[in-house]
Amino acid sequence: MRKHKKYSRHIHLFRNFFINICMLFNLFSNTQTNNNGPIKDTEAEYRLDTFYFDPFIQKRILALVKEDFAIKFTGYVQEELFFATRRASRNITFPARKILDPTGKDLNAKGSLHILPFQSRLRMLIKGPPIQRITPFGFIEINFLATQTIENIARMRHAFIMLRHEKVLFILGQTWHPMIVFGCYPRTVSNNGGNPIEPFSRNPQLRIVYRNKSFKLIAAAISQVDFTNDGPRGFTTSYLRDAAIPNLNAHVQILVKRHLIGAGFDFKRLVPRLRTDKNFKANEQINSLGATAYICLNWGSVIWRTKAIFMQNGSNLNMLGGFAVDAINPVTDQRRYTNISCAAIWTDFSIIRPTIESGIFIGYIKNLGASNTIIPDAKDSQGNIVDRRVFGVGTDVNNVIRISPRLRWFTEKIMVAGEIEYTRAAYGTRDNKGRVQNTTPVSNTRLFGTIYYFF
Repeated sequence: MRKHKKYSRHIHLFRNFFINICMLFNLFSNTQTNNNGPIKDTEAEYRLDTFYFDPFIQKRILALVKEDFAIKFTGYVQEELFFATRRASRNITFPARKILDPTGKDLNAKGSLHILPFQSRLRMLIKGPPIQRITPFGFIEINFLATQTIENIARMRHAFIMLRHEKVLFILGQTWHPMIVFGCYPRTVSNNGGNPIEPFSRNPQLRIVYRNKSFKLIAAAISQVDFTNDGPRGFTTSYLRDAAIPNLNAHVQILVKRHLIGAGFDFKRLVPRLRTDKNFKANEQINSLGATAYICLNWGSVIWRTKAIFMQNGSNLNMLGGFAVDAINPVTDQRRYTNISCAAIWTDFSIIRPTIESGIFIGYIKNLGASNTIIPDAKDSQGNIVDRRVFGVGTDVNNVIRISPRLRWFTEKIMVAGEIEYTRAAYGTRDNKGRVQNTTPVSNTRLFGTIYYFF
């Protein structure tokens, strides 16, 4: 009992310290809240798509809340233009490494320009009448982003049911992975959302949120569809499905007016193989952990967000890292695995006026390598890989840094935005601990402009 009281006292002191810090910042802030800024905490649980600066959609969601039963279609038509000074790697999130031709010229040192409408989106919002004091909502969103093989097709982004019962909220379906935090997300114009420094993934999940005036507790069980881990068979959902345990995630958040501070924990287990290359039944698995801490100070027209992330085997979140083989049984080909980890930190600052928002995103991610000695890929005499033993995203990248200032101009239904995104990636060679040495940096500058029409 004494130990419980001691911890309760520490939590109370920490919360009071955070409140005093927020009050101190408020004394020095002369900014005023405007209608286009983020909505109040009491309405935050109704924010179904909080990750893009979209005041028109926010108003439609809040209007839906006030009705007993309604079905509304919303979304936007978007046209974007971007110019990049270099070829990109892994879904355009960082520049491609140098590949030299026989004369020593870099094959990836070539700019490109594109004009695309594929980010246009259509949303359907549904609110039903209360059932036993439970208020049901439905949300479906598709866009028309191209895949690697087919262009201009509809793709499901979100599809979930939200059930609210007093202070408890249930979300069942596909939406953002909980490592992408509501209320603390980069406000970049580019659709990469700060990735690979910030996680990026949408997943089917069962999420429970408990909320009162001062804090939130969030727990989720998650599977995979579009965003998967790399492994012996490439990127597939099989590794998580065969583990028979969902990806588990939990967060605690402290709320003071519009300000937010929180921390989260992530666990997943993968089963890379069911059968060895020598036709024995495999008994293999790898457990991976992740953690994050974040803060958002929101004065209405001035918002500062920052976040730190540690992640093992984060290829499902499009972050640097993965896993590798660290032991092989020569008789059965049973294998043991070790995580390749990363650490990331970013900050995002926004100034919001009635029709203009300016801001900047600055982020850094570091490949930490593995805790055990890894066994490198097996190659033939021509240097081709015949047995992959290292899996993941950017396992030959030491670090990535990004700086991206932005500007948005918006009215009720039109928004025009521009961004300059500078990204530098340091490529090198892996040592026996998966750490990347002898690096050669390459950089890419993307000039990004877009216009939205909301409906």
